[in-house]
Amino acid sequence: PEFLRNLKSVDVVENSSFAFECHVQGIPSPTVSWYKDELNIDNSPDFVITKINGSCCLKIRQVKQHHSARYTCRAINPGGEAASSARMNVLQLTAPKFSQLLKDMQVKSGQRVCLQCRVTGHPLPEVRWFREERQLESSPDFQITAFADVHSLTIPEAFEEDTGVYSVRAVNVAGEAKCQAKLSVKSPPEQPVIKRQVKMLPPEFKTLFTDRAVAEGQPVTFECTITGSPRPKVRLD
Repeated sequence: PEFLRNLKSVDVVENSSFAFECHVQGIPSPTVSWYKDELNIDNSPDFVITKINGSCCLKIRQVKQHHSARYTCRAINPGGEAASSARMNVLQLTAPKFSQLLKDMQVKSGQRVCLQCRVTGHPLPEVRWFREERQLESSPDFQITAFADVHSLTIPEAFEEDTGVYSVRAVNVAGEAKCQAKLSVKSPPEQPVIKRQVKMLPPEFKTLFTDRAVAEGQPVTFECTITGSPRPKVRLD
């Protein structure tokens, strides 16, 4: 016997269905037997076994943890024996769960904002961000990143119109989880105008005019010093 197509090792999600397939030929047509960790399973009710024109199939309707094993298809005829083996790893389903929730934030207009959470699950959940139930796509204004189980939404410069409820939804085949937080963006208060109080002082002559004697036709200047608050208006008579 000769295997034209061998079994392939796989990772399978728990509770799903799966089928090992291979193709064997030989003259005369070989007898095929299946083994799980070297234990014959030809008559096991856990498996559906078929062989059509050399195409061999071992089907598991609902994969469970105990199906994790090494499987072998063994073909025998008078000319000899051949085998093909592969391993199945069953991945346990775990619904999404937040190990770190979003936190409410209150910032001033123009500040950088980073909303962050941590979520686990198996298989790895698909994570989506929303603002007021509207899904967000990554952009220069809303930068969405993920590293391992840490998911972040960064707003480089937040303004009042960014105020709202932000939420994260994590989904996989095992379930769904959601968390949310409120972001408040406020403009800084206007600085009050401080009016200076003016002290009221009546006009006062500090220096007076002095008599002058000049020749006819010559210029003459009279000077005096006046104080007061507010500044007095001066009129010459």
